[in-house]
Amino acid sequence: MGTRVRQLHAEGDSEALVELIDREILDVWYGIPPDELRRILVSIPPTMLARHPQVFLLGSVFMTPGDRSAFAGAGSSFEGHPRMQRWMLLAEALRARLDGDAVAAYIVLRGAPEVVGSITQLIDPTGGFQSFFLAQAAATAALAGEFADALALNERLLLIAPRPGHEFLTRRAHVRSALLHGLFGDRAAARIHRRRATETPRTCSWIEPQIDLEVRLVDALLRIDDDADAAAEQALQLTYEPMGEFWPFFVMVAERAAITAGRLEDGRARLGALRATGLASAGVSGVAASVFGQELGLDAVLRGNVVQAREELAAADPDHWRTHFVEALVALLASNPRRAMREVAAAEPQTRGLRQAEYRRLAVLALAHFAEGEEAGSTAVITRIAQQLGPFDHAFLTMLSPGLMSQVEATAPGVRRDPRWVHDALGVLGRPRLSASELKVLAGLGRGLSREEIADSLFISANTVKSQLASLYRKLGVSSAGAAVREATHLDLL
Repeated sequence: MGTRVRQLHAEGDSEALVELIDREILDVWYGIPPDELRRILVSIPPTMLARHPQVFLLGSVFMTPGDRSAFAGAGSSFEGHPRMQRWMLLAEALRARLDGDAVAAYIVLRGAPEVVGSITQLIDPTGGFQSFFLAQAAATAALAGEFADALALNERLLLIAPRPGHEFLTRRAHVRSALLHGLFGDRAAARIHRRRATETPRTCSWIEPQIDLEVRLVDALLRIDDDADAAAEQALQLTYEPMGEFWPFFVMVAERAAITAGRLEDGRARLGALRATGLASAGVSGVAASVFGQELGLDAVLRGNVVQAREELAAADPDHWRTHFVEALVALLASNPRRAMREVAAAEPQTRGLRQAEYRRLAVLALAHFAEGEEAGSTAVITRIAQQLGPFDHAFLTMLSPGLMSQVEATAPGVRRDPRWVHDALGVLGRPRLSASELKVLAGLGRGLSREEIADSLFISANTVKSQLASLYRKLGVSSAGAAVREATHLDLL
């Protein structure tokens, strides 16, 4: 199909080209990469497109704002056409998604009849359109951060046998289910989906190489439980560009592998380099807009830097459960376990149906009870979840609270902490608590500034700096600026 479309485009036969696309629109969509398809569609005269509503709406998805202005009004004649309602809905959603607003896109798609309607036949009676809508809805749900919905939509998609040549829909649904289950859901289900993806035949679609890269990402993720070092090496070396809009999941896997392997600095450097490329600016909503804030916020927590953690979280969606998770840890750093419990409770409606996410939420609840001195409460929670926690959970619990990790080890025989996770005997939550102003003074010491220079840089008096230094020295157990910098560096406060 792609060859014939390219031939007609090269010959300048727009009439035959648009009729072919209209007749075989799904094969064209899946047969020609988006950038190339956009160039072909933009080359077709708007008046000709207007006589083929499906093709017009397909073209409107890929057009830049400048392209769209050239087509203004060309599609108004078929707005009430019953057959075109589904395409108008899809075009609206995909435009929003390509513009970075995955949440708005999912709001449009989740009510579509093809998405919510019952599946009564193993063969798609709509000629592939229901599978197409389900695939787009599943991807959009994942990008919007609605991971449980994405898993459910992929399961619905897998009930339908794909059209010949569209087997990549099944393969990709298995791969993305493995990815989401591996990150947040059922680890055993992730391995099953990964195996079934291998059993699905390949096609010649341009989508296949992208799926291959997602397979490599899934393999790195599933390797974490058995060989965190190899998983981190694999994940940190993957290239994100070919993943397209699913790049935020690369960030999640890379950071998880780095934390589990005890390579926080490598993970932080990789994420910092990725953010410097401007990736975060491409996301208006959903995981693209929040992933750096959530992951680097967690990294700051594991270093005990509450100020940086709050700065990172300022860019994340405050209502998403992954933000609540990190906010709860920030509250614990700030010696506010009751607030941590409130954040944990706020996450609960979204973690239902996501097994790992729920166990992780409960692990943070146990941390809050432990920090509050409620050992019976933390023990009760750990007893429920200890057997279900994985190496990543063991890593962050050990870094934060070796005491609570001892409860896990006592409850789940065979679980042993990796020495790379042990930064110090107290753990991050047992370290001295420095106020935001003390941390700023400490940062000045780290830059080699004198007391007067610190006062000038912070617009405070030298006497205020003097009193903050005295408090800072007392909390760190030191008596000089040099010793304070050395101890703070050891504790990852600088």
